[in-house]
Amino acid sequence: MNSIRGLVFGLLPAVALAMVAAPAVRADDAPAKPAASARGQKMQKAVKDCLAKIGLSDDQKAAIDKLDKDTMAKRQAILQSDKSREQKKKELKELQKSHREAMDKILTKDQQKALRECLKHSRPKKDADGAGRRNKSGANASSPGEAPS
Repeated sequence: MNSIRGLVFGLLPAVALAMVAAPAVRADDAPAKPAASARGQKMQKAVKDCLAKIGLSDDQKAAIDKLDKDTMAKRQAILQSDKSREQKKKELKELQKSHREAMDKILTKDQQKALRECLKHSRPKKDADGAGRRNKSGANASSPGEAPS
């Protein structure tokens, strides 16, 4: 009886320690960078494709690469912070605005116009079931010249 009691009380602390330590080990194994959404990945690809089409100089390419790396680092810091969801959303929106303004300083007026036109044609279209881009009111957005659904 004493040997069973000794075994149980000897294993109990080990089992408890394993249960406490297991989540910490799994958290360390998680990738440091969360995966981007499929929509976000498509948009990033569209932007890269459009930038390749508008004739950037080597200096502009380097400046955009630096801007993108800095923006991604700031984005990760915001997402990993302990701030509320609303605060994160607000800061991400401000970061997006500052990124756009910095891009406008790097690009010429003609390049800005060409980029906007290219991106306009790269945006996701409505699916057969009506899903797709949405405007601020939450309704499906229609392309110019397209009847609203």
